[in-house]
Order: sequence, then C-alpha cells, then structure tokens
Amino acid sequence: MVDRERQPLLVQIHIPKTAGSALRRVLSKEYGDRFRKAPNTFTHPQVAEERLRARVTGENDTRPLAIAGHIVFGLRDLLPSDTRYVTVLREPVERTLSHYGYLVAPRDPKERQHGLLARDTPYRPELSLEEALEDPRYLPDNLQTRMIVCRRSPFEQLPGDALEQAKEHLRSRFAFVGVTERFDEFAALLARAFGWAPRVPPRKRVGDLRPERASMSREALRALEEHDALDLELYAVASDLQEQTLARAPG
Repeated sequence: MVDRERQPLLVQIHIPKTAGSALRRVLSKEYGDRFRKAPNTFTHPQVAEERLRARVTGENDTRPLAIAGHIVFGLRDLLPSDTRYVTVLREPVERTLSHYGYLVAPRDPKERQHGLLARDTPYRPELSLEEALEDPRYLPDNLQTRMIVCRRSPFEQLPGDALEQAKEHLRSRFAFVGVTERFDEFAALLARAFGWAPRVPPRKRVGDLRPERASMSREALRALEEHDALDLELYAVASDLQEQTLARAPG
C-alpha cells in the first residue's frame, strides 16, 4: 500500500478543455479533505499567488496532499521543491474550439461567474470565433504553452523562447504528461503510479456552442492553426511523452 503521508505534494496543472476536470474529480475522491482546489489564474490573476500560499499552509496532518486547478506552472515557486506535477494536453484546434464554445455558452453571469474570463472582462455570448481569436482576453493564443510557461497569469506576454521553455518543462519538471485523446490510458497509468483505486474517470461534456471542425473552411482552420502554432508543436511532445511512459509501464 502506498503511504501517501510520505509522498510529495501532487499538483495538477489543469489546462482548460482538456478533460482536466475528470482528473481533478479523481484527485478529490482519492485525497478527500487533503485535496485542495487551486486558485483560478484566469478569473483572479492578481490574487492567485496569495490564495495559493493560503491553500498549502497547514500542519503535517492537515497539509494538502494534492492540488488541482487552473494555475500556471510559474506558480511553482510557491510550492515545495519536491512537488510532483501532472498535466493533460489536447489537440490544439479541438481544444480552442471547445474553449470558444464554453466562452459563449448561455449563462447568467450574476449567478454563475465565468471560469475562463478575468473578472473585468465582459461576458459576450454573441462573440464570434473570429472576434474571440483576435481578442486575447477571450482566446489567448497558444494557451497550452502559456499554462506551462507563464509566471502568474495566462494573459501575460509570452517570452521569445516560450516553446523551448515549455518543452523542457514537460520533459524535466513534470512527473506525468498525458493527452486527452488517450485519457483513459493516462488515468490508469496514474492510478498505478500513485496507488489510486482503479477506475475510469467519468468525463462530463459541458454544453457549449463549439463550431464543428468538419464544417469549417480551410481559411478558418488555417487561422486556428496559426493562432496555436506553438501549441501544435508542444502537443506533439506531450503525445510522445505519454507514449514513452506507457511503453515503460509494467504490462
């Protein structure tokens, strides 16, 4: 049996629209009251640092054993040096289309605030995909790269070597990297590694208004690929990393 008290803190960097919510639910069930939801660096980028500090405090018998949420990897400087990180990436065009669908899905913002917009960014359900791609407040370019590279907020300006940094972080700083398209295999791999109960995490599809990729014009698809050019390369690295990890895993 795995002694979780002796395990380092486990942190999930939850990139939006990658099946990360399913993984977060597994962590919540496995770790119970020793699980903490991370502050959201989309909605509260200015106070995420303060809130994360508060979440990781506590005595040995109350300290969190697992944290998950929409935090950028740059916040790692607030966490113990032996923290283990996991994340899931998704094919970038599909992820961006799903993100857009979530942005414009019907909601009452007074009753349910938007989870992927800064608090000073207005909710615009009439926003077209083209408008969202042009306005980084709604669809930041290369968001998956941003989540792995940015220091405090996914809305920061990316450094010139962002892709190289992101690749290196995935290869050397993350204990496990998976992809949405092979999520069940990834979840089973984590269960074995961390001693979780074997289960297939249920994945809930949130109702959205995402455009269907098959119906989009070549020009529209080209715009999406240009918008996420770094992410396309980073996703290939993530796919290779999951494949390598599965190949090393006992049968």
